[in-house]
Amino acid sequence: MTFRDHPERKRWQLTDTPEQGDAVLMRQSRHPIHVGIWITISPSEQGVLHCVKGNGVVFQNMASLKLAGWQIEGFYRFQGDTR
Repeated sequence: MTFRDHPERKRWQLTDTPEQGDAVLMRQSRHPIHVGIWITISPSEQGVLHCVKGNGVVFQNMASLKLAGWQIEGFYRFQGDTR
C-alpha cells in the first residue's frame, strides 16, 4: 500500500521482464512488504538480492524465494522524473 500510494511511485515503471538493478516488490501474505534488487550473474543464474532478518543479505533465485514463502508482486524499473 505504501509503495503504491507514495509520490515516488511515479518514478518507477512496472515491467514484465526484470533486468539488472530493477526493484523487486515482494510479499509473504496479502500485501507487499519487502523490496529486493534483481541481479543477473549469468543467463542461468538470476534472482533477488535482499536482506532477511537473522540471515543478513542473501541472494535467492526464483525457486528459493518460493520455498522461503516469498511471492513476487512486481518488477519495477527506475524511470527518473516524469515531468
